[in-house]
Amino acid sequence: MKTKPTRRQFIRQLGGSSLLLAAGSLQTLASDEAEKHAISSNPTISQNDKIRVATIGMGIMGNVDTDSAIKVPGVELAAVCDLYTGRLTRAKEKYGKNIITTRDYREIPWQKGY
Repeated sequence: MKTKPTRRQFIRQLGGSSLLLAAGSLQTLASDEAEKHAISSNPTISQNDKIRVATIGMGIMGNVDTDSAIKVPGVELAAVCDLYTGRLTRAKEKYGKNIITTRDYREIPWQKGY
């Protein structure tokens, strides 16, 4: 007579299966083929490929997110919005005098081609 599997056996089998699946995907990631593909894909960025971003809220996370975004090639900071004047002044000092600073997010120019 066949006995029903217990919960413990089910969880053990599930864990083993998950481990095997994870090991298989790690092996794929570690292969030389994937590494060659990752190294060879170095896209060129032209002036028309710029992405302009605006940050609304220049607190701690706003600064961190903005710093991360502008490290990406082709990304440019266009505007900063915050309620505090000190943060707007600091943004101009940190990111350049060319960025637009405003206290009202509706004043950020969203038009195409800006």
